[in-house]
Amino acid sequence: MNKIFLILFLISPSLAFSSNLNLPKIKGFNIVEKFKGDINDDKIEDMVVLYQGNNLQKIIKNKEDNLGSPEFNENERKIVVYLNKNNQLIKLAENPIAPEGSIESPCISDPYSGVVIKKNILQIIFNHWSSCGGWGTSLSSYIFKLDLTSNKLRLIGKEYSSFMRNTGEKEVISTNYLTGKEKTIVGLNEFEKTTEKPNVKWKNLDSNPILYFGNINFNH
Repeated sequence: MNKIFLILFLISPSLAFSSNLNLPKIKGFNIVEKFKGDINDDKIEDMVVLYQGNNLQKIIKNKEDNLGSPEFNENERKIVVYLNKNNQLIKLAENPIAPEGSIESPCISDPYSGVVIKKNILQIIFNHWSSCGGWGTSLSSYIFKLDLTSNKLRLIGKEYSSFMRNTGEKEVISTNYLTGKEKTIVGLNEFEKTTEKPNVKWKNLDSNPILYFGNINFNH
């Protein structure tokens, strides 16, 4: 099944990190991935961990021969952010994400794409790819920065791009939740350069509540 691959950034070697840290375990969950990077600008590497439930009854065999994966892992998943305090990992926040697969949507691939930590910015990245039922595919990056006043990871931006796999028609939307403005670019093409100048539109967000990692609906 096709996936959108990410280029992950190298973490600066000047950051301090102890290899002796005990990675927190959660009952009923397996550790799937872990990412290191400085989130709170103290020059010490923190940790972001992807956990997935390990209930075997939630791994469901696919009854459709020609649609989707052989099985679907419908176990709960969550991303947990830990700060490194005196070589102890202290949980800052956690946020659920969609399961790896669903028997109700057999054609849709795993939406989770990865985590990037760079320059004290945390990005959680998702993609939408369906092997049947439509030509559209998209990539969404949710951008967080630690608010030192509240000690919470605030959603400060979102980057979204989508294109049609048959025509290459592409749209890019950049949202800045700090300024309350959104930029949309249409008239792009994923497969070739267009001769016409892309159409760029700016707008003010109708609603711009302050959102924090922990209560984000990544499914939308």
